[in-house]
Amino acid sequence: MGTLAGRRIVLGVTGGIAAYKAVELASRLKKAGAAVHVVMTHAATSFVTPLTFRTITDAPVVTTMWGEPRHHVEHIALAELAEIVLVAPATANFIAKAAAGIADDMLTTTVLATRVPLLLAPAMNTGMWENPVTQENVRRLTERGAQIIPPSVGQLACGTTGAGRLPEPAEIVAAVEEHFAKAQSLAGRRILVTAAGTEEALDPVRYLGNRSTG
Repeated sequence: MGTLAGRRIVLGVTGGIAAYKAVELASRLKKAGAAVHVVMTHAATSFVTPLTFRTITDAPVVTTMWGEPRHHVEHIALAELAEIVLVAPATANFIAKAAAGIADDMLTTTVLATRVPLLLAPAMNTGMWENPVTQENVRRLTERGAQIIPPSVGQLACGTTGAGRLPEPAEIVAAVEEHFAKAQSLAGRRILVTAAGTEEALDPVRYLGNRSTG
């Protein structure tokens, strides 16, 4: 059984050209044994169809707050269902709304309602990524506990070269696996180990003891 087996992951997909990579990402997460629940923004559906994700994940795909609900108070149900919320790609617009606490669609509302870890994989034009406003929004999110998977450097869809590419799906899956592995790790835990008999001093000469601590 792998690290992701049985894990419940809400995958948020926002409206960037890198949304096509989220299809492979969802597939890799599913093959690793995770239960993947996709939430798409309206803009994301202009790049990839909900049917694609539904076929890959074998689960309903949520695209709006106003459709026929599949759960009672759906955004709350998704927020409580998730063990982690992963947004890939995370556009500058989404990052700005998440940093400001804006909840105007299903994805931002779910993010605001959830108490589980939030992982963001930004993808955008280099100028947008390096803009001080975006960097300030990223800083605010990380200070609140969000984990940022840094964008890769390379040629972008706009024809320029620089930071802003969505990391490859395999890299994002590795980051998710690392998150769950750390959660299972004993690093930083305080553990008391007892064995054999114990002795409790009464004075410099005498003590109380037993043969075994049980």
